[in-house]
Amino acid sequence: MTATAQQFENYDEGVAQGLQRAHEKEGGLPGFLGIRIADYWPGGLRFEVQVRDELLTPFKNLHGGVLSGLVDHALGTVCYPVMPKGAWGATTEF
Repeated sequence: MTATAQQFENYDEGVAQGLQRAHEKEGGLPGFLGIRIADYWPGGLRFEVQVRDELLTPFKNLHGGVLSGLVDHALGTVCYPVMPKGAWGATTEF
């Protein structure tokens, strides 16, 4: 079941839209990692990443730093629109 904006006391559609627009610019870490938002709703998202050679370890596994960056970015994208104004999450507590 997908959540709705009404289920969150502090949901801010403007923040959510701003984060979505930032992905369209394809810059910064999301651009380097190739994060593409496939689905986004209040309190959740599904994104896709093309795993490329430069994101792998010498053993051909996805680098842990890449995975951590993906998780941190996803958490921030999902959590910031539902956080109270003025709140801030350092690495969104992950």
